[in-house]
Amino acid sequence: MVVVFLFSITRLPALQIYVTEGKLLDKYEPVSYTLNYEDIEGSPYLNDTLVKGLVRFDNGDTITAYMRFNIYEDGIEYLEGEKIQAIDNDFQIRYALIGRDKMVYLKYGYGKISKKGYLIEKVAGKCKLYLKHNIKFENAEPALTSYHQPKPAMFVKRPIQWFVSNDGGPVVNLWLTKSELEEIFGNQYTALERYRKKEKLKLRREEDVILLFEYFNSIN
Repeated sequence: MVVVFLFSITRLPALQIYVTEGKLLDKYEPVSYTLNYEDIEGSPYLNDTLVKGLVRFDNGDTITAYMRFNIYEDGIEYLEGEKIQAIDNDFQIRYALIGRDKMVYLKYGYGKISKKGYLIEKVAGKCKLYLKHNIKFENAEPALTSYHQPKPAMFVKRPIQWFVSNDGGPVVNLWLTKSELEEIFGNQYTALERYRKKEKLKLRREEDVILLFEYFNSIN
């Protein structure tokens, strides 16, 4: 079994310590990106700690390691010895299991714009529901006057986005509008509305959106 990885890794000025599942992972070299994370407030990661994970490739090969997902870079990092490596051949990945999250590398659409990247599969079945976390990088800003404080560079969390693939169709952005749900649910829309009101589901709550689509698959 041969798995080929392409990495671009260099040593950063300092080492970092991470803890996972109550176990101290020795000091190791983090991945080097264009931005120096040590100079930035906030975190670019879905989870700062490394958790046990598995990556399955299209050819059936797998790797298991301690992993984490970098939202800002849209990539998977894993621990190898005393270094964190970044997987560069994402397009060959069928899926990755990182903790409780199933990450899939897909082509998805924002209207007429298409992108490729990782989405978290929240609902499997005939109608698949995906979630995307977003993080924005904001540059440091100097103080406007002597009465103001300078603004540090920081990673800022942005609202999550939903994506859906219905009946094997393309993966498209979902705003959860009434017209979108009517199109997806079709002749089951009325039944889904009754279920949503009965269970007092709120579309602004992640867990409620998941319940709604799970119910749709169960009756579809």
